[in-house]
Amino acid sequence: MAGSESKVAIVTGAGSGIGRSTARLLAARGYTVAIVGRTLAKLGRVEAANMRPYQCDVTDPGQVERTVGAIVAELGRIDYLVNCAGQYRTMPADEITPAARAALFEVNVGGTFNFCVAALPHLRRTRGAIVNVGSGLGMRPRRGAALYAATKAAVEAFTRGLAVDLGEASVRVNAVSPGFVDTEILDALPPDRRKALVAQRGTAFPLGRAGRPDDVAAAIVYLVSDEASWVTGSVLSVDGGAGALGV
Repeated sequence: MAGSESKVAIVTGAGSGIGRSTARLLAARGYTVAIVGRTLAKLGRVEAANMRPYQCDVTDPGQVERTVGAIVAELGRIDYLVNCAGQYRTMPADEITPAARAALFEVNVGGTFNFCVAALPHLRRTRGAIVNVGSGLGMRPRRGAALYAATKAAVEAFTRGLAVDLGEASVRVNAVSPGFVDTEILDALPPDRRKALVAQRGTAFPLGRAGRPDDVAAAIVYLVSDEASWVTGSVLSVDGGAGALGV
């Protein structure tokens, strides 16, 4: 990708799933990638010379500010921010407590907000781009996902609002809205049950399979690229056609 060698991207939640796949793909395309995770151990082995690990709790604004400062000090600039850090949790509606609500919003919404605010001065200078990660559940919740759906709907609304605010600065802000993706979230299931669930859910989609992290990563990399230079305020569904069926 032309010019990518000089570009710096931050990917939060880079220790697993969509975040890890996105970091790998950006690195393979020649970007320098700051991979961010709650613990360095979770980030695992750094897989490429152009990947740099940074430990940060996205819910702590002070840590986020210091991490962004460290990235700029080491890498010189920030061109792209990809907010993949998040938590998936379901519960019956009558079990949603103030503490549970605050905790999930703090990670999924607060973490995205914290990194956007901290990185914004640097993104203004580079006329960069932000990609946030929403969820198809934000529009079409499943039973037990009311709280999680609310957090992802908030991320998508924040994305649109930020795009309007930052258009004059030529900073683009978009989101992806994944459907059912086979990630480490399913690791707790026995292998046979996991395989059956992925297959069963996949058959409900027009494309006939569940998503993979690389499917979403490819969409994210498109949205940060120059090919999407006239795309902002969009929420791109990456869901195998689930939204068209309403499933």
